[in-house]
Amino acid sequence: MASGPRPSAVPERGVLLCCGRRMVAFAKVVVARMWSFLVLLSVGPVTLFTVVPRLPSATDDVPKYGQLWRMVKAPESPPGPVLEVVRVKGRPLPDGLRILLAILLVSVVFQPPLTAAGSSEEKNGDHACPGPQWVEGIGRACRRPDGLWQVFDSEGGPMGLTHGQDPVPAQAESHWPSVPPRAPKCVDAGDPYYAHVIYARAHDDADGFATMEADLRDLIHEVNGLLYHDATTAGSARDYKVHCTSGVVTIENEVLPTNKSSAGFSTIVEDLRAKGYDDRRVKYWVWYDDTGACSCGGTAHVYNDDTLREDNRNNGRTDTISMYAVTFGYLSPRIMAHENGHNMGAVQHSSPNASGGFHCNDGHDVMCYSDGGTTSAYDSTVCATSEYDCNKDDYFHPKPPAGYLLEHWNIGNPINRFLHIPGDNTAPYMVAVTCAPDPAEVGASVSCTVQGGDADSKGIHYTLDWGDGSSTSRLPKSGTLIPGKTASASHAYSTSGLFDVTVTATDDAATPLTSTAMVHTQQVGNVAPAMKSLSCTPEPVDAEETVTCSFHADDSSSGVHYLVDWGDGTAAERVPTTGYLTPGTTASAARSFSSPDIYTVRVNATDDDPEPLTSADITTTVTVEAANGAPVMQTLSCAPSHLAEGETVDCSFSATDDTTGVYYTVEWGDGSVERVPTTGLLASGSTASASHAYSGGADPTVQVRATDNDPEPKTSTALASTLTVNGAPVVTGLSCSPSTLLTGETTTCTFAAEDDSTSVSFTVEWGDGAVTTLGATTAGTSRSVGHSYTTSGPKTIKVTATDDDTKPLSGSATFVVEVQDPCGLHRTGRLTVGLLGVQMVGTSARDETGIRSTCAGQTYSLVGSSGSDFNVCWYDGSRLLVCHVTPGDEHSVVPSGADRARVVLYTGVDATYTLEAFD
Repeated sequence: MASGPRPSAVPERGVLLCCGRRMVAFAKVVVARMWSFLVLLSVGPVTLFTVVPRLPSATDDVPKYGQLWRMVKAPESPPGPVLEVVRVKGRPLPDGLRILLAILLVSVVFQPPLTAAGSSEEKNGDHACPGPQWVEGIGRACRRPDGLWQVFDSEGGPMGLTHGQDPVPAQAESHWPSVPPRAPKCVDAGDPYYAHVIYARAHDDADGFATMEADLRDLIHEVNGLLYHDATTAGSARDYKVHCTSGVVTIENEVLPTNKSSAGFSTIVEDLRAKGYDDRRVKYWVWYDDTGACSCGGTAHVYNDDTLREDNRNNGRTDTISMYAVTFGYLSPRIMAHENGHNMGAVQHSSPNASGGFHCNDGHDVMCYSDGGTTSAYDSTVCATSEYDCNKDDYFHPKPPAGYLLEHWNIGNPINRFLHIPGDNTAPYMVAVTCAPDPAEVGASVSCTVQGGDADSKGIHYTLDWGDGSSTSRLPKSGTLIPGKTASASHAYSTSGLFDVTVTATDDAATPLTSTAMVHTQQVGNVAPAMKSLSCTPEPVDAEETVTCSFHADDSSSGVHYLVDWGDGTAAERVPTTGYLTPGTTASAARSFSSPDIYTVRVNATDDDPEPLTSADITTTVTVEAANGAPVMQTLSCAPSHLAEGETVDCSFSATDDTTGVYYTVEWGDGSVERVPTTGLLASGSTASASHAYSGGADPTVQVRATDNDPEPKTSTALASTLTVNGAPVVTGLSCSPSTLLTGETTTCTFAAEDDSTSVSFTVEWGDGAVTTLGATTAGTSRSVGHSYTTSGPKTIKVTATDDDTKPLSGSATFVVEVQDPCGLHRTGRLTVGLLGVQMVGTSARDETGIRSTCAGQTYSLVGSSGSDFNVCWYDGSRLLVCHVTPGDEHSVVPSGADRARVVLYTGVDATYTLEAFD
């Protein structure tokens, strides 16, 4: 087997005769590596020649598939092709022709390099790759992120994707099973989808077609025999569709222009496409007559597409490139079956036993070997012989059950356009029917998802009979689905009960067949409640102490009741005792257990449906421990028992308990609560004390309780002591009238006192040294007393109330009156006099707007707001004393005995005047 370099494909011919795309490709090679031009110039007066771009030899080993293959590198020069000048004839070129050739070569210096020419790329999803490099066995290619190689022609155009080289398997046919060969399904060009077999060789290689033609037909029959055997065993026969002539497999004999030493997968594909083998709907199976063209057994196109659809990229889709499977010189049915498998889409990365390199890990399966892929875990013990898809779970099953191959690309699916299904039509089969929710309420929507398969039809539809007499549902409403595709429909039931949802699949054959029905029994109506929570506290609990359990259930009905089994042998308790509770709300029940033990509490819920349903039990445990005894109060004494407001009481107390210590809670009866001691504990039986001062109010009752230090502490009953606390009286309603008075006049004060005693007595201090004492009177009773003053000035009157308690208390209030001297005043009165009117001033002793009781000898003045004339006349009672016609004289004197004045206006306007008297 040759191991030399695989140069780029350029025909061996005179360069001056080259034209078209090969000339452009050649020019790009020259530009990409300028030192190639120097090689040409160094030839001197060369003869007629052929220039062949080539790569130097490489010595790297070829690794397994899934790893990078050997990249041919120049050990002593920059990477890339150089020019090999091959002398053909001995006659020198004319000088003019040599100069023309040099100009032509120099002119391409400014052309883009080879990698630019190869930047055109085919995309599959979002995967792409940069420009090509020469890869042995593949040719011009670059590696994509999804693990596939993008193959390019000599001009940088895309030529599809390949998984790479498949090595020659050791003892390739040692595991080939003994199955009869079988002729494939013969088709002609009238059928657009088939395989076309080609014998190909390099033009400089020997013609072995006559020898190989019959062997190649036998090879096709062997491969088809295994396919038919494995498919029939799995439930439905399959044959390859192969182009035939007069009922015999056509083997095309093609001589390729690329030299044998320069051949590779890319050159073979490019040469054959140039010959017209370029139909996207045809798989080209090529047997290339040279084992040295690749250090491998074969290479094939494949797409990374696991979608279950008829236009899968591996299935002759119109936007793809024609696909080739090449076997390099080996008469091996296993190699040919392997490359043909790739050509139809095996093995996708998503399959269960994928290696990550478009192979599988299952033993001697025709598509499996240890390829070093990302998930390679090869196990040679899985399949003892070669077959199509060991266990039928990765890439081939004509009648797959539920699982990966029913829902992903499967070359055994009837939608594979390149396989023929011999024999009569068979009925589809149902795989799954699932409906949810189940059970469902009346009127609620029930959604059913169905899935079925078919071994020999490309399309099926489903019929759903809901089992309640309603119209059936067709999925899809029109047309068909690819076998394996799921479909869903919804339905609402108007009555309760059990309904058989019956589903069948019908194929799209000319005479359709229907599958056996698959039935799902749907429950409609009341749905049992579902218990959601149960918790009990405290946990653990002492015997005789109350434990409370809380719980709730969800249900679609309007109400539920609960049964609580306490696990102590007593009858279950209904919660609530009558009626129902709203589902989802928390309910509770309480119980005390008399004996220490671990009790299992069970709770279930029953709904209020006319046909009620009960939930499953929910359980929890309650640990009951021996009871902790509560402390017992022994003593409580408080002194004094009768105290005045603000006086301190001292209380002492004690308690006994079965624990190591207690603390006390003292409630003083006036809202105050005190812990004794403030932190820590006191020994059982020891005496403790506390003090408190009261601010008054009702007689308080002191209560003291003891609490122990058990993990579940208990508190004693209280001891109590009632105290008598005297509060001071409160004087209320103190008022004196008049509050402004003249010396000699009397003011009268009224008051009362509120007190917690039966009666109170009063003392009135008048503010001038005089004191009035009033005897005991019922608390709250109003009292009055009068007093006159001989001296003027403000006087503070103090009323003190004293209760009749054993420890009497007093309370007081004050009131201030103003006492005036009638002849020692500076009095100002303000009066308004109407037009020609008369205003009497000071006619009342309490009239503050006038002048009264003025004393003889005081001066006065009447000041007006206008200059009109008026007079003022003074009277003693009704007796006129004197009239002053010209008022305003500040030296006018109040006549003796005058007690009022009258003003007479002589003007035509209203005015306001101020009558002033001065000391």
